[in-house]
Amino acid sequence: MISAQTITIQPSDRVYAPDDRNTLARITGHQSNQPKPGPAISAINGALKAFVSHNAYPCVGAKAALNKDAYRIAQYAGLGRHSSIVECTHDIQWFAANADQIDPDTASFVAVFDDPSITNEEDFEDKLWTQLQGMHDIDSLTFDWDPAVSSDPVDPDFSFSIAGRAFFIVGMHPQAAREARRFPYPTLIFNLHDQFEAMREQGRYERMRDTIREREESLAGSPNPLLADHGTTSEAQQYAGRPHACPWHPGFKTRTASSHNAPENHK
Repeated sequence: MISAQTITIQPSDRVYAPDDRNTLARITGHQSNQPKPGPAISAINGALKAFVSHNAYPCVGAKAALNKDAYRIAQYAGLGRHSSIVECTHDIQWFAANADQIDPDTASFVAVFDDPSITNEEDFEDKLWTQLQGMHDIDSLTFDWDPAVSSDPVDPDFSFSIAGRAFFIVGMHPQAAREARRFPYPTLIFNLHDQFEAMREQGRYERMRDTIREREESLAGSPNPLLADHGTTSEAQQYAGRPHACPWHPGFKTRTASSHNAPENHK
């Protein structure tokens, strides 16, 4: 199987990293020659920092990534649109190859989408899975699914895979029912599955999990019914944060690099 580490994937000029001046810098080229980030991506980054750093925000893992400047952020067109699918696929493939060098414990990729048309949770979920299906269709031309996880969204061992590496995805948007997901911009946060496995091996996972659940309940006034450990129930519902009666399937179909049909067109 080809892995992200065995081929060279160049970063795009869409991707920014936080710098030592508490602003953003493009990761491509010589920083002294790079134009300053525009007002849109700067505003998004400011909103992200304010959102995650708030005392009531429950995810301590996200707080760690923010505090360590271990996140990378990029802005795209509408969620599920063809250009967003193509561009985001490339950037996550790059991130899969470079996340361990950014920070092996907390590196995260924040993909933000220009999509004011999202009106409710069902709409966001439909567009999220359109986005992920399109990304997989492109990615599977080159990479097979990470063999450490399942490619079936109803399987308790499911995780999304890009560039041969498994990811857990957190979706946020303005119409989310849970306040911890109610971010002003439609956003997908990609976290490597390996980070959670490393925490389990180190005996840190359960403590972090319990802390997040307690903080989530304190913020929302009730436990999040979707939170579950990997291998217990499928994490697929957690991506959009919208509960479903079981059995449920998002309509996601996996392909392989060795037996691949032409990807569908996405509008």
